[in-house]
Amino acid sequence: EINKNELIIKNKKIDLFLQQFNFDNSTNSNLQSYLLRFIGKKTNDLDLQIISFEEAKSSTDDKKTITHYNFSVEGSFNNALLLANTIDNNPILGNIIHFETIKKFDYRKKRNLVSTNIVLEKTTLN
Repeated sequence: EINKNELIIKNKKIDLFLQQFNFDNSTNSNLQSYLLRFIGKKTNDLDLQIISFEEAKSSTDDKKTITHYNFSVEGSFNNALLLANTIDNNPILGNIIHFETIKKFDYRKKRNLVSTNIVLEKTTLN
């Protein structure tokens, strides 16, 4: 049996863990908005552009909820890999289950572009 003091200590540890990843549970109740802000900041730092950010798709059973977040960025391949690595190292966001790159040529600017599609999967227990 867990007593009240153990629960308080456990909650404080979880709050410290969330603060370490700049996730404030009281103001960011919506993971999708947090993810969009996180990706927006990282793409600016890495000179990438967000091409698309689709609405989250969820499926629920009696034990867990699985949510998929799908978005695309455009820029250099190395910077897209750095973005994927940053996302993968942040356990709050979930796991990358799909990473696809397509090489394109921009005829107006006469340069190669890489379009990268990333799908994240977040599992939460009910």
